[in-house]
Amino acid sequence: MKIIKILNNNVIYGRDRDGYAIVMGKGIGFNGKAGQKLQSEQIEKIIRMDSDETTSSFVKDLERIPHEFFELSNSIVDYATTALDTKLNGNVYITLTDHISFAIERQQKGLLITNPMLYEIKHYYPAEFQVGLHATEMVQRRFGVDLGENEAAFIAMHIVCARYNSDMTEMMDTTHLVTEIIDLVEQHFGIRLKATSHAYQRFVTHLRFLAGRVVADGQWESEDAMEEDFVQAVKKSFPKEYQCSQLVGDYIEQTYGHKMSNMELTYLTVHLRNMRKGQQQ
Repeated sequence: MKIIKILNNNVIYGRDRDGYAIVMGKGIGFNGKAGQKLQSEQIEKIIRMDSDETTSSFVKDLERIPHEFFELSNSIVDYATTALDTKLNGNVYITLTDHISFAIERQQKGLLITNPMLYEIKHYYPAEFQVGLHATEMVQRRFGVDLGENEAAFIAMHIVCARYNSDMTEMMDTTHLVTEIIDLVEQHFGIRLKATSHAYQRFVTHLRFLAGRVVADGQWESEDAMEEDFVQAVKKSFPKEYQCSQLVGDYIEQTYGHKMSNMELTYLTVHLRNMRKGQQQ
């Protein structure tokens, strides 16, 4: 890894055989200079974006934004990857650093913003929302600014996008579709789902992946004869839930132009059945 530019004593912009990257390490930039080759023991973390152009653009942003915000974002990402036990898309450093810097500035100026998706983020992405809450606590400790749960939900949205490799528009569209499906289910069965139950959370997890396929116009893999037997068995065993699945399928096709496959309808039926049983316990 060679140094292209020193950003501060602990962060440099570098390049190796895999491309451009943000490189972190204690004292990695101290007394360094462009063209210098780094030793592996100097490097603690390498951050790669989805393209060299994106990385270069982020370097320009870091020259504009105080480094404290990037360091905080790095700490939040480290916490999120551990708490969620997952890798996050490197672009989250860009979106999160930018968001946090503006969020703190708005709060200091008394410009408060309400997150219209607060309820959905809390209930559809509870783990990511907890990360968002932890992030606001980190902001409070470091900058003395209380961002509140609306901003915690905004931070969670960035984490969700990085976790599932989607952009903010796709994430919001997916979340909106999940809400629409839940509304249809509640109307069909004449019930109010218990958002705090484990059955509800499992059901929402399935809906997130279903909605993600719909928004991305993805297709279920081809079905074989054995799967057809499974479809028929589920239809026969859970007719009320299958009828609800068909209503959801009709709505999705009419609204989004996506025709759900037999297996998608069948798995939705199974999850509906499990959700209803769980709600009754």
